[in-house]
Amino acid sequence: MRQDTSVTRSAIGLILCLLIGPWACLVVAQETQQVAEPAQPQQAQTWHARFNGSKAELIVFEKNCTVTEALRILAALYQKNIVPCGKVEGVLGFTRLMNVTFEEALDAVLGIDYVAQQQGSLIKVYPREEFKRIQEEAKKAQEEAKRAQEEEQRKQKLAQEEEIKRQKQALEEAKKAQEEAEKRRQQELLDPGRMVCKVFTLYYISAAEAAGLVQSVLSPNGIAKASAKADTSLPTGQSISGGAGGGDSFAFHDVLLVKDYPENVAAVEALLRQLDVRPKQVLVEATILAVRLNNGNEFGVRWDTLKGISFPDANLVGGGALMQSGLKIGICKADVGVFIKALEEITDVTLLANPKVLATNKQLGQVYIGTKLGYRDQATVSSGMATAGEVKFLDTGTKLSFRPYIGNDGYIRMDIHPKDSTGDLQTDIYGKIPSETAVELATNLLVKDGQTVVIGGLFRNKITKSKGQVPILGDLPIVGMAFKNSSDAIERQEVIVLLTPHILDEPDAAGGERAMEDLDRRLSGADRTLMPITQGRIVKDYYTKAVQAYLAGDSQKALKELDAALALQPTYLDAIRLKEQILSESSPEEYQQLDRVMLDQVRKMQD
Repeated sequence: MRQDTSVTRSAIGLILCLLIGPWACLVVAQETQQVAEPAQPQQAQTWHARFNGSKAELIVFEKNCTVTEALRILAALYQKNIVPCGKVEGVLGFTRLMNVTFEEALDAVLGIDYVAQQQGSLIKVYPREEFKRIQEEAKKAQEEAKRAQEEEQRKQKLAQEEEIKRQKQALEEAKKAQEEAEKRRQQELLDPGRMVCKVFTLYYISAAEAAGLVQSVLSPNGIAKASAKADTSLPTGQSISGGAGGGDSFAFHDVLLVKDYPENVAAVEALLRQLDVRPKQVLVEATILAVRLNNGNEFGVRWDTLKGISFPDANLVGGGALMQSGLKIGICKADVGVFIKALEEITDVTLLANPKVLATNKQLGQVYIGTKLGYRDQATVSSGMATAGEVKFLDTGTKLSFRPYIGNDGYIRMDIHPKDSTGDLQTDIYGKIPSETAVELATNLLVKDGQTVVIGGLFRNKITKSKGQVPILGDLPIVGMAFKNSSDAIERQEVIVLLTPHILDEPDAAGGERAMEDLDRRLSGADRTLMPITQGRIVKDYYTKAVQAYLAGDSQKALKELDAALALQPTYLDAIRLKEQILSESSPEEYQQLDRVMLDQVRKMQD
């Protein structure tokens, strides 16, 4: 419209120039120039659009708008990067779109001849045939790449298989070479020329037991020979002239002869170093008492009534209470002396034996106090002549056997077998027949190191026979029987056994020299008869006074009290040791002569 106005004005100006003249032309030309200045060449907007949110309510294209122009309009309206690719041409078949989104508008513009593809932030438009060709080429290229990749993978797989095959073959060859080398090494190791022979001296383990234990470390060609087993039996109740001197038996330590390869011999040596070790020992203090029973304790001594004595309670499975009479076993927390003193307050007590037995772990220890009653095994009569049989002996009295098993927690498991028996010989036409009355038990119990095991309930009847007569008249024949009398007194006793085990890790802990000295003193100071505990209490009173005097510094008074105690009981070790200590401090010469003085004193008492 502006262009039409400009043309009209130019025509009018030309006419006026022709009519009015040059001056008029100049004015018209000037006006025409001023009017034409705003009408610079501008491109007219050929489309119109109205939006409601992201949706276009109306898009108006000019008539015969090309597809490329329509794409440019959509890119401007929706702020998209639309790039035509290939030959994009043609004219739209419509001039407006209503209520469409970008995707709907783009689909309408592309129609069936073009295809849009999103690639990042770009939307590329291709002719459908060209897009199809591109897709086919891309697919073909992808397939070729896939085939190339598969071919590469196949080649890699073949190469891996070849490598695995090569490595496997190399491993087989190496294994074969190693087996051959090992075979050669074994042949060299099993060469009989390499075998050596070594003798091991054993001090604590037996050779036979060691020979069985070392079999696990010997080679198939190795051998282990043990020396002959030593004679472990001891002759009891026989004369020492019974020919038990050993003869030509092996008079050396147990030895083990091992013949094998050096490495196996070294293994045997290391094993024996662990096996042949010094065993632990148990010092068992055994005290055997005979307690007289009266009307108040005819069923045995009730331990729970002893003054100052504590026995740990025992809980029975399923409830119930322990019997307080009969055969009893308990653990005493008090000292043995305190236990005996408590017994003495309620009845008469006689000390039968008080030995100290040093036993090795798992070895048997025995104590026997009694009388052997001799009798003939049998007597046969042939042609009126009697032939005497073999003389045998019936052991009567008190016998204690025990076997300790030392644990690693301070406890000792002990097999204990106490037995108390009395016997008699009855005469018949065939000779004397022995009869025995015995009370015994066998038990296995666990006791802590230093605790005292008390075993009671071993009853026996002590028969005392006494005879009397009127002097002179009782010796008369025939009528003398009227002036004689005899009586039997039966005393019921209970035998109580007290065992106090002590674990000794080393033999030095047992005080070997002191034990030998104690043994000598006991042998030299043994009394001719068994003394009652009442006399032992007097001895302890003397010893207590001696200790008090020694602590007060009065050595002379202490020696006087000790002499009084030793006069009644020469085997009282505590008194002997205190006297040794006092003499060693005051008079070393008298200390050296103490053993001889004690022996002389005992001999005088025995004479």
